[in-house]
Amino acid sequence: MKKLLLIASISAVSLFGYMDCASCHSAAFKPLDKMTQAQIVKIMNEYKSGKKSGTMTSVAASMSEADIKASAKKYGKK
Repeated sequence: MKKLLLIASISAVSLFGYMDCASCHSAAFKPLDKMTQAQIVKIMNEYKSGKKSGTMTSVAASMSEADIKASAKKYGKK
């Protein structure tokens, strides 16, 4: 199931730049509402800069700093 979600995620990223974070992070991967906004921004910037690697690298690369902050605000711990 995780492989299928990963393939769908990569496909959506390829087509649309990035996708709705909750489509993966609600069940299959770490829930974002358990992380602070600052943690999300830090981790996304680590993916974007190449300090971290994995599926999120291509997602982060397609997002502007404003996109990252907006996503962190939307999904981060309130």
